[in-house]
Amino acid sequence: MLWVLALLILITTIVTLFLIFGVFKDPIIILNGVNISRLGLIYGTIPKPGVNISVLADVSIKNPNIVSFKYSNTITTLYYYAMVVGRHKDCQMRPRLGGW
Repeated sequence: MLWVLALLILITTIVTLFLIFGVFKDPIIILNGVNISRLGLIYGTIPKPGVNISVLADVSIKNPNIVSFKYSNTITTLYYYAMVVGRHKDCQMRPRLGGW
């Protein structure tokens, strides 16, 4: 009976160490490209005041973890000279395991 308890403690220790040191890694987020459309410029460099622009960002998320995860309430923020000029709430996603 004592060997069963020792085996249970050993298995619990191994699983705990595996979970602490080996499982949870941060996802890798890569910005593949940005497309800006409907941008009106003055003298070719300064955006016209009151002009609405569209920004399309192509983002890839790689999940290096063994298990999948789901995230929600992601907010994308667009800055222009350290000022927030746009903000968008993104949809919920479930990245695939180990892939792009």
